[in-house]
Amino acid sequence: YSSKLLSRAKEKAQKELYGSSKDGLDRLIQFGERIKKEGGVFQVFHDSSLVITGIAYQTEDMVKMHKAYGDYVNQDGTFGTNVYELTLMPTVVVDAMGKSVISSINLAHSENNNDLLKMGNALGLYKENASYMTDGGTAFAVVAEATGMNHIECLHHFHNDLTKGQLGISHKERSNLTK
Repeated sequence: YSSKLLSRAKEKAQKELYGSSKDGLDRLIQFGERIKKEGGVFQVFHDSSLVITGIAYQTEDMVKMHKAYGDYVNQDGTFGTNVYELTLMPTVVVDAMGKSVISSINLAHSENNNDLLKMGNALGLYKENASYMTDGGTAFAVVAEATGMNHIECLHHFHNDLTKGQLGISHKERSNLTK
């Protein structure tokens, strides 16, 4: 194989996928415009130097699902999922059939309450007295307090923290809880 041939093939594939800009920003904006045109919500957040600090969106179907089933919301972050180095924080609701359904996509530099509140308020994600299940991260508890939601820590995350000794309890107490 020729390295020049491979390099040209890679460049061609990247151009087809991301468009002419190296960071794919033009495709991202086109994607957002299409979502808004189809009845969804798309918002890009940036700092004073125009560096993107967050992206939040809902398709029209996501908006409908969240309005119908947003009395129970699950949210968590996943790092390292995109070229913008933003943390992916999908919002999940449970529909009438008991199925988990993504009701928004949120991207920010980290799981922090300021970005979560800004994005959630832009999308109308937070309902007073709704249940808000998350991991034990403090940002989510702050969001719940600020929006009047009932914060519940995910049992899976709680169990993992318990077995790793990250809950601030003694080994003896931890042993009694895991019996």
